[in-house]
Amino acid sequence: MIRPPWHTSPVPSHMACLTLNPGPAFGTGTHPSTHLCLLMLLQCAAHYRGCRLLDIGCGSGILSLAALQLGWQSAVGVDIDAQAIAVARHNAELNGLQDRVQFSHGSWNIVTGQFPCITANVYLGPLVEMLQPVTRHLAPGGTILLSGLLASQETAMRTAVQKAGLAVQTRREEEGWVALAVRRASGEEPGSLHV
Repeated sequence: MIRPPWHTSPVPSHMACLTLNPGPAFGTGTHPSTHLCLLMLLQCAAHYRGCRLLDIGCGSGILSLAALQLGWQSAVGVDIDAQAIAVARHNAELNGLQDRVQFSHGSWNIVTGQFPCITANVYLGPLVEMLQPVTRHLAPGGTILLSGLLASQETAMRTAVQKAGLAVQTRREEEGWVALAVRRASGEEPGSLHV
């Protein structure tokens, strides 16, 4: 459940709840590209419980914070919009998650280390440009969730995925928007994830 701070009705016991004040930043959960990423995170939560997440183009912080609510141990979010980072940090505090997430102003190339799961809900141009170099941050057996794609752009994205040595594992579509879950194409580890 994602709700603004002024909604305080009881949360059903079977649901995780994220309080979100988006302000001017992108990411309220209502746009199909964000919703598709949230669905993929929900589906793969059990597989990545206790892991780290890298959220590229984090906007309001919605994907990082949702992942933490779903069982990820920690998250790193980056965005080239400084105002979005301020909003994301505020949202982390609203949910008491500020000690488990780091939001930084800048592009993906300021990040160090490897992550079992990476989300990138941006646009086709930046996704194609960064996909291959971003794979150096992908831990062995890890998954990258790509969204922000119109269905008409899927072929171009799939070409970039193949050039980056990755393979599409899952595809989701909603209202003309597409999200892809991709992994390294050089064979899968036993027990690998399909979301």
